[in-house]
Amino acid sequence: MARGLPTVVSAAIDQERSDLSGVQGAGWDLVVGDDSTPYSGIPSAPVEDPAVFHPVVSGESSTTGILQRSDPVPGFDIAPSAIVEAGDPERYCVFTATASPAPSWKAISVEVLGGEIGVSRIRGKIDRNVSVLLNPRDVLKDPSCG
Repeated sequence: MARGLPTVVSAAIDQERSDLSGVQGAGWDLVVGDDSTPYSGIPSAPVEDPAVFHPVVSGESSTTGILQRSDPVPGFDIAPSAIVEAGDPERYCVFTATASPAPSWKAISVEVLGGEIGVSRIRGKIDRNVSVLLNPRDVLKDPSCG
């Protein structure tokens, strides 16, 4: 009996660590060990075309891999409590520290990309070294995005 290369007959995503559904156009790679192959589908279960995994499956009856973004998603991970809705379900802001003329908090518009329990991924014009207020509803008299 002749044997050929293994054939992937099914694949499923057991767990999605982070929901970044708001990020458009970002591709995925399936990584198994040191091998990777592009994955153009939307990470969901069951996988529509398991044949895409052939390049990284090496004859084993089952294997484990991860789906990761082909390119990094720009943004910041932040506590969800720091994000304030701007009166519109599509507009949000966070409050960053300012030093002049007197110490205060400034609302900065952000886009919420998604996240997971206890962490939200945001994108906006925020300096990496700035302080972000984690509890604006508790600290500020009127935490509005303006």
